[in-house]
Amino acid sequence: MEQAIDHNSLYRLPWNYADNAISWLEPTSACNLRCEGCYRDTSRPQHKTLAQIEAEMNTFKRLRKSDCMSITGGDPLVHPQITEIVKMAREKGWKPIINTNGVALKQTLLERLKRAGAFGFTFHIDTSQKRPRVRAKTEADLNDVR
Repeated sequence: MEQAIDHNSLYRLPWNYADNAISWLEPTSACNLRCEGCYRDTSRPQHKTLAQIEAEMNTFKRLRKSDCMSITGGDPLVHPQITEIVKMAREKGWKPIINTNGVALKQTLLERLKRAGAFGFTFHIDTSQKRPRVRAKTEADLNDVR
C-alpha cells in the first residue's frame, strides 16, 4: 500500500503560495534614512504593536511553511520592541533575519538581538542613502561601511 505524501512536512519546487523559504514581516514603516527611489512612504511612520505583529505571524504559520522570517520595514531596528519581535519569531520556529540599513545597529543592540534569537542580517548599503558622516560618490566608496 502506497503511503500518501504529507505536503505540510516538505517543500516542493517550484514553490507555491503555501511554500516559501522566507516569510516577510514589516513591523514598522519608520526609517532613519531617506533613500532616493525607496518605495516606502516614511512621511507618517508607524510602528505595529506586538499584538498586531503576533497576529500576522500566526497568519503566516497557518497559511505558509517557511524556514526564515525576514524582518524589514522601513528599518526594523528603529522599532522600539525589535528584540521582542525577534524573540517572538524565534519562539514560533522561524530563523529571524533582519533587513536593515545598519545605521541604528550598535554593539549593545546587536548583543540583545543575538540573545533574542536573531539568525542573521541583510544590510542594504548604497550611494542613494545619504548616510550621516559618509561621503560616497561611488559604490566602491562604501566598502569601508560594508
